Amino acid sequence: MDLILGHFADKNIDRLSAEEMDIFESLLAVDDRDLIQWVTGEVAVPREHDTALFQKIRAYRQSDAAC
Repeated sequence: MDLILGHFADKNIDRLSAEEMDIFESLLAVDDRDLIQWVTGEVAVPREHDTALFQKIRAYRQSDAAC
């Protein structure tokens, strides 16, 4: 999961607002197995983590995987 979040951060960290940084940091505390299932869509994202930023991360992962 560090690869997905790390790559996303490398490309986008300078554009995140303070609120988005807080959300991003909260995602870093989530168990990797849960996070990967949310990102892949295997398991529904819990409401508290289903944010616009999470959707950006998911979209980034999908576009990055297509390359």
